Amino acid sequence: MRSKKCSCGQAVPLGQVFCGCGKQMGAWPGGQAAPVPGGWLQAPLIAPGALIDVVGESFRAGQIESIAGGRTEEGAKYRWHTAQLVCEDTNPFDPGNAVMVLIGGVLVGYIPAEDCPSVRVAMARYGGQPFTLRALVTGGWTEGTGPSGFGVQISADETFRPLV
Repeated sequence: MRSKKCSCGQAVPLGQVFCGCGKQMGAWPGGQAAPVPGGWLQAPLIAPGALIDVVGESFRAGQIESIAGGRTEEGAKYRWHTAQLVCEDTNPFDPGNAVMVLIGGVLVGYIPAEDCPSVRVAMARYGGQPFTLRALVTGGWTEGTGPSGFGVQISADETFRPLV
């Protein structure tokens, strides 16, 4: 895979908008909501409750490890983050349905396809404003049988239940 070098020294795959350090490396795709900058924080729109597992995070382990501050014996150094959800209508695998999960402007995965319709309904209620919520980085421990992989879960509650 072709990549370019960030000023921090990391190799960033071509087409990836942000480096793991948070620096913007390319243009954001047209017609899509731009991500919230890495230093921007907002109180979550929903209260902590059930957690939804983010999918596709195994392809972004390096970025997640950088966001999480590395590994410790107990897991990721920094576990809780503010994530942003962004609809990705042009996703080639799930056109018109996909929802990206970004932390600090870095793509860490996607909402599972079966949950996307409910999530999109909830997002529409906020009129296109940045949709943020709490995200938990899981895994990342160094003890036991060896290093574990990283995962991401987002906080969810009745906000994501379909409207009746």
